[in-house]
Amino acid sequence: KWQKVLTGIEAEKPIYERCARDASACPSRGVMAWQALLDGLHGAPAAEQVTKINRFVNQWRYRTDAENFGTSDHWSTPLEFMRRSGDCEDYAITKYVSLRRLGFPAERLRLVVLQDTLRDLAHAVLAVYMDQDVLILDNLTNAVLPHERIFQYVPYYSINEEARWAHVPAGRIMMSSAA
Repeated sequence: KWQKVLTGIEAEKPIYERCARDASACPSRGVMAWQALLDGLHGAPAAEQVTKINRFVNQWRYRTDAENFGTSDHWSTPLEFMRRSGDCEDYAITKYVSLRRLGFPAERLRLVVLQDTLRDLAHAVLAVYMDQDVLILDNLTNAVLPHERIFQYVPYYSINEEARWAHVPAGRIMMSSAA
């Protein structure tokens, strides 16, 4: 799903660029507002960029993949998300692309798929590595919190454009020996 959405994001880049040059070329008012936000945040401190992107994207109404696409799991590109809204990973993807467009390097961003132990369901957030800390951007709150203040999330895996990481709980590391 991640590779497919990355391909979709790449296909959308010309639209992002046209919209950046000419607001009337934006496919919707939501995309126009997104581009205006990105324009206004260029050169701002990274912490401000992260906070404002989180708050902006969180304004979209949560919609399940079943409502939007009639399927149990669909990962949306930013333009799809701004047209139809989406669920947790769609918020995280749009935040990821927003920060990449502001110049954040991929190695500082991770889409994290996890288990929310309080709600007992799978969830996704964006992790941003910044100033010796990992900040969590979550569609459930406008607060950007350091990861060590969040106790109800157990990560399964993380991804970005460059790599994938499996999260294995402490004490569950499997070792094999070569014969």
